[in-house]
Amino acid sequence: MAQKENLWLEERKDEFLRDAIQQFFSAYWDFKKEYQQFKKEGKIKFSHFAQWVGTEDNKGPLWNLKDLIHNLLDRPHQFLTHEIAFERAIHLIFHQLMSFKEHIYVLEQYENIVRKKFEGKDEELSGALGDFKKLMAKVREEMPGEIESAKELFETSAKLIKLMLPSYKENKLVVRYIVENKELIEKVYGKGEWDKMLEFIFHNKKEEAYYTTAMWYFENGDYNKSKIYTKEALKVNPDNKKIEDFSKKVSVLFAEK
Repeated sequence: MAQKENLWLEERKDEFLRDAIQQFFSAYWDFKKEYQQFKKEGKIKFSHFAQWVGTEDNKGPLWNLKDLIHNLLDRPHQFLTHEIAFERAIHLIFHQLMSFKEHIYVLEQYENIVRKKFEGKDEELSGALGDFKKLMAKVREEMPGEIESAKELFETSAKLIKLMLPSYKENKLVVRYIVENKELIEKVYGKGEWDKMLEFIFHNKKEEAYYTTAMWYFENGDYNKSKIYTKEALKVNPDNKKIEDFSKKVSVLFAEK
């Protein structure tokens, strides 16, 4: 059964790699928002964060990302690769934020308890609340370190995935995703980094990113979008004979359509 599942995964690897990259960028952006809220207010609402992480029975986006990356990249290798390091980083992020999620829950439960009225003369109950208070102080001390560790791991993962991308330049689905998601990529990496990423993937030949995207649309019968991206490629490098010839081919089919 496992062999059949692995074969099914391998046959759809291009698609799943695209999904993994998409889910990582979305997860990183979602985490950045949660991180900023924690830095500003010192706490995060459990219900929203718990949905994002998820549970064994109801997996959230982060849990699904961890599983997808593990299934795609957890392969035996003699030497350490960017892929192995990335898979391990996502694994560590997940477990770091699982602990953080539980700490959010514990604090919310503690706050619910201390809101309740009780007879102040009950020494044992007062002692229990004192113990709770000490425990919660320890939890609060640990939480900033947990979320900072997750932030550092996300930053490391973002660097690793960028280093992995040139090896996926033949994957039209991955390239198309990168080309068409400038806004999200710059939310993750910063303004101007999208252009640098395209240059990095194609070794300073950004036109190849547009050409690859145009090819995908052409192969899938969308000649209009193929024409649009071919024009973008020629804007970058009007002297590319391969793209110029392809442009003529697209124009003929677009006119016939």
